[in-house]
Amino acid sequence: MRAAFSLIFALIASATAAVIEVREPAATLEKRYELRIVMCKDLNMKGICTAINTANDGCYADFRLLTQQGGNWNDQVTSASIVPEMKDRRFSCTLYADLNCTGRSLTLTGVEYDLRTKNFNDIATSVKCRFY
Repeated sequence: MRAAFSLIFALIASATAAVIEVREPAATLEKRYELRIVMCKDLNMKGICTAINTANDGCYADFRLLTQQGGNWNDQVTSASIVPEMKDRRFSCTLYADLNCTGRSLTLTGVEYDLRTKNFNDIATSVKCRFY
């Protein structure tokens, strides 16, 4: 009887350990998801556009390095939109005037069709997106 109880206890303990191993903290899960911002060189999300994917709280440090759609996006962004890929989580993207996500900034939580209205037209040089 005692051996049977020990065997049952060992099986339950190993099953519980297996469940604990597959669970991950929310912060770990968030780092896996890529957050996306779409940027366009013209008003109203038109003209030449490109998308940047970043990890949570990751900085895309230099738009001069973007090679999509003609390259050099530094000081070229006129409209921008974040693209939610997770329905249950919200995130924002902050455009920065300087390299490495520094300097003057503008935070977006949706679509901005005309960055002139925010005094940020043709200013963005880097971007950082994060969950909130």
